[in-house]
Amino acid sequence: MKDHRLHSFCRMLASAAQALVCVAVTLPGAAAANETVAFAQQQSAAAVEPLIAAVDAGLAVATVQNDNVMRRIATLRSGVRGLDLGGLDVGIGGYRIAGDAVDTVSRPTLGGIVDNVLSERGAADRIDLFANGHLGTGPAVAPAERIDVTTGADYRVLDRLALGASVGYATDGNQSQSGPSRGTLNVGAWRGAMYGTYFDQGFHVDGVIAYDTTDYATLRRVQSQDAQAFARATGNGRQMSAQLKSAFDFRYGAWTFGPRVSASWVDAEVDPLAEVGFGTDALAVGSQRARAVKSSAGALVSLPELHTPWLVVTPHASADFIRDLDSRSDLVDVRLPNDSGQPANALLPFDRSASSSFVWSVGAAAKLSRELSGFVNYRSSAGAAEVAATELSWGLRFKAAL
Repeated sequence: MKDHRLHSFCRMLASAAQALVCVAVTLPGAAAANETVAFAQQQSAAAVEPLIAAVDAGLAVATVQNDNVMRRIATLRSGVRGLDLGGLDVGIGGYRIAGDAVDTVSRPTLGGIVDNVLSERGAADRIDLFANGHLGTGPAVAPAERIDVTTGADYRVLDRLALGASVGYATDGNQSQSGPSRGTLNVGAWRGAMYGTYFDQGFHVDGVIAYDTTDYATLRRVQSQDAQAFARATGNGRQMSAQLKSAFDFRYGAWTFGPRVSASWVDAEVDPLAEVGFGTDALAVGSQRARAVKSSAGALVSLPELHTPWLVVTPHASADFIRDLDSRSDLVDVRLPNDSGQPANALLPFDRSASSSFVWSVGAAAKLSRELSGFVNYRSSAGAAEVAATELSWGLRFKAAL
């Protein structure tokens, strides 16, 4: 979905460039204006895309890390104790090792060490440790490394109240559309967060607040008189975010119905980015700031178990409506090169209008024996600009005594 948004922006920038230079560009004279129009016609919009997309990448990284913390809170409520690595997936060459497998292998060794240390300090029933997210590389056709790992500790203040702190590191990146001026954007973010949950008899409320510090790096190929060179830009940024989520599970026999609501806020800021390494053809953008404020409402339904001669199946379904409450249009100060050797400054509007999306999923958990279980889940989302995404996941789990 993010790639579609970036490409949509590129098309908007390419189609609107001539109009923009007429109404929003400060130039020394008419000749410079003509040169800027020539630039807009001849250069690909992808050349400036990585610089302007930096602030959106910051929003995405903060959202991923918040999701990691929220998954930890859900696991905490389920009663998992000690060291938990069940949410940490490892990717190697396009193959994914599920977190359940990582947790099963680590518990007899690393988990045992952690349990012994906590027991000696008399805190085994109050303190828990975890790590979740994703660590590894993609498939052979796209072997880029991707990391979004969160690790931390939580303390059970009361039987129904837990507080915790976590640190995390995440990377994100994209490559603009193909062309002579195609470029890349890479992001690395460190973060610290505090979180908590209160749960009692089917009701729970979860919250997290976090601060991220981010490094940005762009690389763009530049064509010049049959020679190729690269323009680079580096910069820093920061994100602050908070999320609140609550739900209540109603039970009727073997049926479970759980309405849920949530609200999230992410504020991202990026310092000015200026390319170096290619003289007056270098691009630059001023400081950027963006805010994402969202709310959602939905429900989860779990159906009674279905028994067959050889397995037990538990179906479930969920649906959520997500609304983007933030609606504003920013002006980004962009420095454009031109043939006169003097850069021209333009104010490009970057529209982040409010949108909404609908996400639903169906799936089932299956148990074949005491040692073998599995799951399958299908998830679909659709939102503004006819953007749609689907995901099918499945897995098997085998437990054996070592």
